Amino acid sequence: MNGAWNEEAAVGALGYIGIGVSSPEKWADFSALLGLMPGEPGPDGSIRYRMDECAWRIALHADDIDDCLYAGFDCGTQARFEAVLARIAKAGIAATRDEDLARVRGVMKLARLTDPDGVPLELYYGPRVVPEQPFRSPQPLSRFMTGANGLGHVIVNADDPAASAAFYRDVLGLSLSDRILFEAAPGVVIPLTFLHCNERHHSIAIAPRMPDSKRVHHLMLEVPGIDDVGFALDRVMAAGLEISATLGRHSNDRMISFYVRTPSGFEVEYGCEGLAVDRATWTVADHASISVWGHRRERI
Repeated sequence: MNGAWNEEAAVGALGYIGIGVSSPEKWADFSALLGLMPGEPGPDGSIRYRMDECAWRIALHADDIDDCLYAGFDCGTQARFEAVLARIAKAGIAATRDEDLARVRGVMKLARLTDPDGVPLELYYGPRVVPEQPFRSPQPLSRFMTGANGLGHVIVNADDPAASAAFYRDVLGLSLSDRILFEAAPGVVIPLTFLHCNERHHSIAIAPRMPDSKRVHHLMLEVPGIDDVGFALDRVMAAGLEISATLGRHSNDRMISFYVRTPSGFEVEYGCEGLAVDRATWTVADHASISVWGHRRERI
């Protein structure tokens, strides 16, 4: 997928994510199974992992929260960064520029804010890249599907899904891809809203929060092909990890994927063949089912 920044005052990609973990040792083994490459430790003591030529994409922080601590959205250029901040200010929302945090994250400029559910967000441009240190996965994996489309997608559990979707759409400038109106039980419909900011079908999706759920339901990592998915599935099954959803193909983004439970309790979706959004021709739709086939679950 070779995405390109759109020209609007909108964020361009999910660039990185920080996770608080109670067991860094278990996460080290888990990350290796996924094919993530260890990066240089962060100046804040975080354990960082690479997926491409960026110095890092995923940071682990020792924290018993076992959940997302922050998500970083890349604005691509200084002009886009300033335009997004102006859009946020026009909406009456506070965003704080933070030079110290920019140095910690290894980006040129950074501003921080929170979404309606209290998820800390970081907007930035100019991430550090290290092409002189090529990405080398600890697994037989050539690469992840990243580039201008970012590291993947994240699904956020929201107390007020409508308010959260409006924030990401109207304030950060993402566009609606589609919805899934999933009937979890007779008469019980769970609405899922999917939003994109580049060619990736969605960089974020909004789900209603379930009792005792975390900020994030899952993080998606995309690989080039079905064999990469199959090899990863074999690895995590051999390690005795919980497959929270079996191999399947989603109805909306057509991703072929499986879901595995992380050591922190939320999930990672590992997939391939996700749809690319052509912003000039894309039309939105409602889907009645999460998957065309597969993705069998014992719990949501």
